[in-house]
Amino acid sequence: MAPHRADTVRRAAASPVILAVQGTTVFHLTLHRQTQGWGPIGQAGLSGFFLHSCLAVAPDGVPLGLLGGTIGARQPESRESHRPHKHRPLAEKDRRRGVDLMDEATADISPTTRVMMVADRERDSLDVFLHATDTGRDVVIRAAWDGVDRAGGVLWRPWARPS
Repeated sequence: MAPHRADTVRRAAASPVILAVQGTTVFHLTLHRQTQGWGPIGQAGLSGFFLHSCLAVAPDGVPLGLLGGTIGARQPESRESHRPHKHRPLAEKDRRRGVDLMDEATADISPTTRVMMVADRERDSLDVFLHATDTGRDVVIRAAWDGVDRAGGVLWRPWARPS
């Protein structure tokens, strides 16, 4: 992938702004019973793996190429090792892939090119927003949760329709 990524970075340098669009593809392999090494992919009993990728796109919609990606399978959890999600460190959460992919996608990009990270609701998490803020990155993420202010007031609801 390194030669392709290098070409993508070169093409991105010609643009003052690029969109770095993150996405996840689920490979459902439950019915391939003779294969091994897959992990759970959501509902109980389903197995397979995930491709987390980041595509660079010019403002006019022309794809420039892949900036990064990872392939991985979740590890099955035993009831003894299960901890509530909110008590796990970021390194143990799936959302860390959004943070890692953000770093990978923006590495080696020309400082004269503004990178706008775009992601679906799976990246709607405080961890991702804090990382973007701490590293000075721009993000647009489709909301999965109510937006709240520091006083607990609702700023928006992801399913609300405009008046």
